[in-house]
Amino acid sequence: MTKLYGTSAAIPTPSAEALKTDATNRALSTFLRTVGRETTKANKLEFERRKAFGETINAWIESLDEDARAGFFASIEAIATASNAKKIASHPLRPDGMPQAGATANTDTPIEAPSDKGAPSGRKDLKAPVAETAE
Repeated sequence: MTKLYGTSAAIPTPSAEALKTDATNRALSTFLRTVGRETTKANKLEFERRKAFGETINAWIESLDEDARAGFFASIEAIATASNAKKIASHPLRPDGMPQAGATANTDTPIEAPSDKGAPSGRKDLKAPVAETAE
């Protein structure tokens, strides 16, 4: 019995041209079609999920009283980019008399991963308020 450890030179490596056969082309085409179908399904599901979320959130906002709506919009606008905060501020259910959107909005950079406990976007100025304990 011969051990083949360290003898990789004995095994020839096929050239790229040798690998381009009808069988490999069919396999690659099948793979690409399958990936394309799965990607289309995932994109459709994500679109439907976002649509359902949007419709549901609007119904939920309608059920809130004006103070709760103001709090909701203030919270969302605070973590949104300046561009998105302006779009959110144009929502017909946003209470009148709220401060102008974008005054406290983030810049046009995407939301960062949380880096500080209680700061949802990693911004230090958005820390959650600490509840005071009654003594």
